[in-house]
Amino acid sequence: MTLKEKVEDRLKSFKTPGSAHDVIEKNVVKDIQVDQKGKVAFKFHPVSSVCPMAFKLAADIKKTVEQIEGVTDVNIDIIDYNRADELMRLLNKTKN
Repeated sequence: MTLKEKVEDRLKSFKTPGSAHDVIEKNVVKDIQVDQKGKVAFKFHPVSSVCPMAFKLAADIKKTVEQIEGVTDVNIDIIDYNRADELMRLLNKTKN
């Protein structure tokens, strides 16, 4: 299993708030990229531009991906969210 497949598999455990669908099915997490050095990047698109669960969901997703063996860094690009800048600052501040 490739590192990208491991990341996708792990993200399938995250359900979107108020839904039975995971974050990949609902396109909350998309455009996952993994380079040869283990750096993971993806876009995080909350289900709404004012989603009250976006901060917790993004932080939980980042922490989970960081714990996957072989992952060396996680970069999340927040899109279509009214507090994207604030969320980006928080995610970058909590880097392990």
